[in-house]
Amino acid sequence: MEKLLQLHPTPPSDPGRIEETIARSSEILDGRTDLPEQGGSRDFLASQLRFIGAKTWAAHLLIVVLAALSLHEFMTFSSLPPAQMLALMTIAAPLLALAGAQVLARSFRYGMLELELSGKRSIVRLVAARVTILACTDVLCLGGLLVMLNLSFEFKGYLILLYVLVPFTIALLGCLHILNRIRSKDMGCLVFTALLVLVQFFLSFLHKSLFTDQTTGIWIVVLFSSLAAMAEELRRLPQAYRTIDALNGA
Repeated sequence: MEKLLQLHPTPPSDPGRIEETIARSSEILDGRTDLPEQGGSRDFLASQLRFIGAKTWAAHLLIVVLAALSLHEFMTFSSLPPAQMLALMTIAAPLLALAGAQVLARSFRYGMLELELSGKRSIVRLVAARVTILACTDVLCLGGLLVMLNLSFEFKGYLILLYVLVPFTIALLGCLHILNRIRSKDMGCLVFTALLVLVQFFLSFLHKSLFTDQTTGIWIVVLFSSLAAMAEELRRLPQAYRTIDALNGA
């Protein structure tokens, strides 16, 4: 064995390369840089579709189907005013936001983030891919919901769009805020959305005050304010994926 080792000696280490490796590792750990890109774009996208999974698509579809069934029941048997029925139907919007937020919280929930960081592309691209896929899913589901509501109620189309988007963006904003700051991410999103749905339910009884021409400006201000805040929370999200708490399964 000693003779074999002498025949194949270990090449001398390069102190410069060792220092470079240590510095690079420190940058990745501190979030100053990302892991090198690996694999093709198609494989990467396919891996993110698998990560999101069929259960997420089924949850979105179930919410839309239940909304359609509820709308049919309201229109057939309910004597509630149309404005109140519309307010109750918009409860589906934050539920769609919750379904997507639970996907983003999954890595933290199961402590899988360290494994993902070692094998995936840059954190920014990882988050961007998941958010883009979920955004496309939400657009399709919200589009279906809007078509149903426009066909069922005589409100102006832009008002229905406004009444649906406001609770959706508020729910998504709250969930993103929780993902960026709260340790119990999935439960936090669930509790926040449940409280929002409860508030929507009680506000539906105030439909005469909420759904008027005088309040349209307020709805618009709330929508654009929540969109601006949501964009900031999305910008912060990759950093949440990098934190030591996240790597420990926060």
